[in-house]
Amino acid sequence: MYHDILQILDRNSAWMQWNLFLALIPLLLSFYLFNPTASSTLRWGTGFLTGMLGIFSFSSIASISLALLRQGSILYLLFAVLLVSGIAGMDALCFPGRSRSTLWWFGGIVFILFLPNAPYLLTDIIHLIEDIRQTRSIWVLTLFAIPLYIVVLSLGFAAYTVSLVNLSSYLKVQKLPRWIVPTEWTIHILSAIGICLGRFERFNSWDLFTHPRLVIRQLLTYFTNPYDWLIIGVSFVVLMGLYSLAKFLMNSVAIAHNIKVTQ
Repeated sequence: MYHDILQILDRNSAWMQWNLFLALIPLLLSFYLFNPTASSTLRWGTGFLTGMLGIFSFSSIASISLALLRQGSILYLLFAVLLVSGIAGMDALCFPGRSRSTLWWFGGIVFILFLPNAPYLLTDIIHLIEDIRQTRSIWVLTLFAIPLYIVVLSLGFAAYTVSLVNLSSYLKVQKLPRWIVPTEWTIHILSAIGICLGRFERFNSWDLFTHPRLVIRQLLTYFTNPYDWLIIGVSFVVLMGLYSLAKFLMNSVAIAHNIKVTQ
């Protein structure tokens, strides 16, 4: 039994730590970009967990950083800086009383790029098939492997849900409530595309800077292949359904908590 548990951990600990780390990055950003008044315990807890997972994934972070330095083009970097500066400038012209800084917009773009990593964790359920094949003990599968997957996948989607809830709260504060549903739907679509790029094409969030032509070329093929759009459409429906359920549960817990406190 212990041998089976160690084998499961050996096969899965690396990707679980890394993918959870990527999923928590947009959640951490969402607190500072959209909801800085959130509970300090929640913000610091998310930061601590992200930092710990980052330490465990240090080798992956180091190798990716080196790859970005080697493969990243100065022209792409300059284009990104000009793009963010232009967005911030347009924001200042259109909303002079409540414009956001260039650093805020840079964080917002990083948030959008990394957000699909959170629901992407749901697709990692495919690793459970390998564990079922290789694990001899039904008790290890039932009492250890399956609960482990439930926790990891739930944390990933919870990060996605809370990130969008923080964004929705920000839109309310900015007196833009009519933009909440269109924004959520747009992010669901972008996340569905990001999940497909990651799962089937093996692209990462940073490939938009290191291999932009390959990413754009793949996106263009999606427009000509109905099968790809079928997969994206199914992913969108799943994301929208799970997000609506998770958001409803969060609101129900919040309402119940308030009632209990007032009583």
